[in-house]
Amino acid sequence: MISLFAAGCVQDTPNEMVLTFDGLEALEEGHYEGWAIFGEEKVSTGTFNVGDELAFVAPENIAEADAIVITIEPEGDADTAPSGVVVLAGDLSEGSAALAFPVDLSGASGSYILATPTNGANTNENSGIWFLDLPDPSPALVLPALPDGWVYEGWAVFEGTPLTSGRFTAVDEADGFDGYSDIQQAPPFPGEDYLLNPPAGVTFPIDLDDGASLVVVSVEPDMNGVDPTEEAPFQIKPLVGEVPSGAADHFNYQMELSLDSVPSGTATIN
Repeated sequence: MISLFAAGCVQDTPNEMVLTFDGLEALEEGHYEGWAIFGEEKVSTGTFNVGDELAFVAPENIAEADAIVITIEPEGDADTAPSGVVVLAGDLSEGSAALAFPVDLSGASGSYILATPTNGANTNENSGIWFLDLPDPSPALVLPALPDGWVYEGWAVFEGTPLTSGRFTAVDEADGFDGYSDIQQAPPFPGEDYLLNPPAGVTFPIDLDDGASLVVVSVEPDMNGVDPTEEAPFQIKPLVGEVPSGAADHFNYQMELSLDSVPSGTATIN
C-alpha cells in the first residue's frame, strides 16, 4: 500500500480513502487524480500514476461526498480544477463507491474493409482500412456516444507498430486525419490509406493481409484536441479485428468486442 497526501489536507486528518483498481494501466505521460464530489464542489484527494492499491489521507468530511471520480490530468498540471477527462467514477454510498468507465461499451460492434480509395482503383488495396459497410457504403461501426474528454480512434497495427487512421466522434463522417493518404477523394467515413509520409521505421505501402496485422478501435483521452497521455493507443480498445492472411480487399471483416481492456475500481472510506 502506498500512502499519499492530498494537497490541502493535514496529515492528522482521521479519514483515509483507499483506491483499488482492476486493469488501470500506468500512463507514459500525464497522471491520474482522484476527486471527491460535493455537489458542484470538487476536492482533490491526490495524484498518482497507477498501483493495485493506494491510500490517501482524505478530507475530514469525505464520507459525505456524493461521488468519487478519477481523472486524467496533463503533464505539468498546475491548476486545482479537474481536466474533465473522467476515466472512472462512482456514487459514494455507505463509505464505498464502485468505480467504472462512464460509458457502457458492451453494445459496440463493427467491421472494416481493406481498400485505398485515395490512389485510385486496384492499386495497393491492402494498404488501407476503412470503417464502412459494402456494397452500398454505410457506417460499419456501432458505437455509443462518448462524453466530453473522449474520442474514438482507429488503428492498423502492422509488424507491431500502431498506425492511426484518425480520431472521430461520428461513424458516418470522415475522421480528422488524412496524413498518410494520397490525393484522390476519400469516402465520408473513418479510415485511412497508408501510402504517403510513413513514420520512422515503417515503409509505405504496407500489406495488411500478412496474417499478423490487426485493426483496432480505441477510446482516447482528448483535451481540446490534445491527447494528455501519448500518441500510442490508450488502453481501452473495445473493438479488435485480426486481418486474415491473404485477406480480400473491399470485403467486410467483422471485429470482436473486447471489454477486458476497460478498467474498474473501488473507493473505500475508512
